[in-house]
Amino acid sequence: VATVLEDAALPFEVRALELCLQEVSDRLTNEVDALVRSATPVFDRLTHGVSRVLLETARRMKTQVARMENKIENVHDELEKLLDSETELQDMCLSVKHIVAASRGASPHLGPVDLARRTSMEANMDQEVEDLENMVEAYFEQIDGSAKKLQELRDYIANTEDYVAIELDSHRNQLIQLELFLTIGALCMSIYAVIGGLFGMNMQFAPEDALNDDGVPGRGFFFAVVGSGLAATLIVFA
Repeated sequence: VATVLEDAALPFEVRALELCLQEVSDRLTNEVDALVRSATPVFDRLTHGVSRVLLETARRMKTQVARMENKIENVHDELEKLLDSETELQDMCLSVKHIVAASRGASPHLGPVDLARRTSMEANMDQEVEDLENMVEAYFEQIDGSAKKLQELRDYIANTEDYVAIELDSHRNQLIQLELFLTIGALCMSIYAVIGGLFGMNMQFAPEDALNDDGVPGRGFFFAVVGSGLAATLIVFA
């Protein structure tokens, strides 16, 4: 912001106001820049992995961003209110306002020279109000730029949170699929175990491959039953 302090003709209140606005705007700008530099790497690391320490750091950064937004919003609103009020701008030009008020309170019977001087003072006040408005508007633009930069950081944080939430949902779905896979496998194995138990308790098998004299099936039938049960279990599991 271009300073006008080099103009020695400026009233004291205007120069004091400019110094205050310059200090406030510069401090807010520096704080916003420092916050952006410190917060961006934290949320960048969140996209590569989530940890308790990183989440705690991100939470503190979000709190600092919210506080900074509140500070900038208060200054922004006050400057906007000042720019929208012509009366408040005139009230801030205390020196010229006092001189004009004193000239108006003088004798009503003024000569041409005094009238010309009063007119010149009133015109000077209008010019000073315009200069004051331009100065306030310049610092208002600087504060508005800091607010936009902070809003960009807020949007970046929101996008990072959405990305992390999508990643967590993806991992959660993978765990659900794994759990379902293991559950189906356990169910198939239990069915196979039940079938094996039924055949093991209620069927007799001869040690030979062919039928014996009592008509008891041999080992070939045993392996056929076991293989069929295993194949059925794999088909159900698949």
